[in-house]
Amino acid sequence: MHIYLPPSPDVFGMGVMFHRKADGSIWYVSVPLGPPLPDFGVELTPRSGRGKPRRSGDVQPACYCRDNEQRGDLTLGMQVVVYHQVGSNTYPVPFTLNGVESQVDVSGKLSYVDIWPAPLEASYNTTVTVHVQGVESKVVAEIYPLEKYQGFASLPPVPSPDADVYKTNNRAEAKVKPIGQVDIKLTAWTRDGCYYGSTVSVNWKVERKDAGTNPLQVEVTATSKTLGSQSKTITLKGKSAGGYFQFQNAKVGKHTVTVRADLLDGAQDADPRDNAVVVYPEVCQLPDIPRDREMHSELIDQ
Repeated sequence: MHIYLPPSPDVFGMGVMFHRKADGSIWYVSVPLGPPLPDFGVELTPRSGRGKPRRSGDVQPACYCRDNEQRGDLTLGMQVVVYHQVGSNTYPVPFTLNGVESQVDVSGKLSYVDIWPAPLEASYNTTVTVHVQGVESKVVAEIYPLEKYQGFASLPPVPSPDADVYKTNNRAEAKVKPIGQVDIKLTAWTRDGCYYGSTVSVNWKVERKDAGTNPLQVEVTATSKTLGSQSKTITLKGKSAGGYFQFQNAKVGKHTVTVRADLLDGAQDADPRDNAVVVYPEVCQLPDIPRDREMHSELIDQ
């Protein structure tokens, strides 16, 4: 494409693309070029932190807007959103940015501040405080361009993600990890195919996800309505330990076995959601073996 009129903050530009057909003839199409888009971004410092559950910790969001100039009747602002995500739930985090206190959105799940307009090369810093949870969580900050036409001054600005030249820096996360707690994970599996006979096996492995090195007492239990229950207590001294359960007198069909790993001696798991696995061992009927035709022989007297 040939650009014969570059765009400016106040005026659209124009370019032209030429195409050659198979017969050698040339045709062209004119292409309007909008003003250059600004770049909105947000960062979080530190990117990761550790603390004791129920203690508070600080994270510093920094947001910026580069190359933002008024374009004709279009002006851009920015909306900064911050929330604390714990599992699948999100919670608002109060903060102040550029002297403006945050508001909670209608869902009650996040906090935000609108800055209007966003000046050229503007950069804002703030601090948010969250409480360390019993499981790993994260602070999330997002930034969106706000768009508003001056001809409609009575209307509020609205988020306009497409008004940002780079969208990869519009979101930042900071992990918040608890310390002083144990975190284990259970993996269990069985044979992919059928068991032929009346004995099935369920394999399991317990892994330690936290950085602790002290031995842990763990009870592993396998429970099935059709096969019964078994349990075993192990001492987890390293990063992982494994074993298996065998069930006798299994009938033909698919069975459901729930395997669990539970900490003993009063230890609490920071994230118990990965402490149980369901497997489905299957017992199949032995296939029928066709009998060969009987062979007859005659005894011949010598």
